[in-house]
Amino acid sequence: MLIPDMVKGWLRLPPGDAGDDDLIAACTDATNEWVMGTAYVKELPDPHVWPADVILGATMLAARLYRRRNTPGGIEAIADGAVYVPRRDGDVDSMLHMHAWAPPRVG
Repeated sequence: MLIPDMVKGWLRLPPGDAGDDDLIAACTDATNEWVMGTAYVKELPDPHVWPADVILGATMLAARLYRRRNTPGGIEAIADGAVYVPRRDGDVDSMLHMHAWAPPRVG
């Protein structure tokens, strides 16, 4: 499962900076709950031991949730314009075996 220090490392936050620890922990907890509910993880031999691709996808997802605090409406202001934040991240989807990257299922 994912731990907050993994997310802090991905975000390249200074190790001693505890300013956003509560927010990072909340994003990490939410990501762990969400990933544990995915079909791929539920079917693992031990759903609490994630393979490397799931750990990376979960880390990316938690970091994305953390960064969303700056874009609550889904719009990121950049210099003289705005950029819409996409609903999904294809890299996260592929790492977590979701949507187009999910294994085929019947029933």
